[in-house]
Amino acid sequence: MAQCLQPPRRSRYDFHQWCKAVIDLIRPIPRNIAPEVLRPLVQAIPEKRRADICYTSLKDGDTAERIISPHTLVCTPLRWHVRADCEHADSYRDFVLSRINGVPDINDNAASGKQDDGLWNTDVTIEFIPALHFDEK
Repeated sequence: MAQCLQPPRRSRYDFHQWCKAVIDLIRPIPRNIAPEVLRPLVQAIPEKRRADICYTSLKDGDTAERIISPHTLVCTPLRWHVRADCEHADSYRDFVLSRINGVPDINDNAASGKQDDGLWNTDVTIEFIPALHFDEK
């Protein structure tokens, strides 16, 4: 039977050391992005141009051609995304770069940009509070 890792209850230092040990065991999967995929998108964004991509959806595994108007590259600890207006979906979406097949083809000027992306431009207030189940000790 697998053992669950339980945090120590002695001190903050012990808890910190425990966290470091657990976090050290969890390593993100490296996702290498082909320069042939990244380069055209890096070019299209400042030039405000559209790109044709062949994208594999995680939802159904189908690959489809999409015309996107990219406006921002986003790097998270696990993967790279491009935020873009998708003509196929008629909405702004996040596209994971590792799911783009082949080389994106740069086209004419984008019809929409970052300023038109309502969710991207929405300010969100986040309030952090201490976890209530931890003691003050």
